[in-house]
Amino acid sequence: MRRPFANDIHYNEPGPDPDLPDGYGARPRQIAASSYTLGAADDMRELLFACTQDTTVAIPAPAATDTRLDIFVVRDGPGALTITAPSGVKLDAPPEASLPLKLAAPGNGASLTRVGPTTWRVVGDFTRTDD
Repeated sequence: MRRPFANDIHYNEPGPDPDLPDGYGARPRQIAASSYTLGAADDMRELLFACTQDTTVAIPAPAATDTRLDIFVVRDGPGALTITAPSGVKLDAPPEASLPLKLAAPGNGASLTRVGPTTWRVVGDFTRTDD
């Protein structure tokens, strides 16, 4: 029997892969709140929002540092999921999207990446909110 290498993929082991950064590969976090503010604990996580009612996901106020955060949010129910940002935070979003950003349908998701102290890159399947 060969000895496993440090970079072997651990398909059959429960929980996060010990060779990946903290949070990466962790089980999705289920959230059933009507409002939620993203934070450092959400880094490298998939957040499933139950959306039994309309839900607002808030991007936090500008950070003192430019620590990168990567977060994936999913609308996992019939209610609307809207992503908002406070003044002073710039969202680099698809040009056809309008603010606030609203995920188009249940099952749709968005990737949110903080790329600087006041800038977030947002990619997802959004619907226009001015329709």
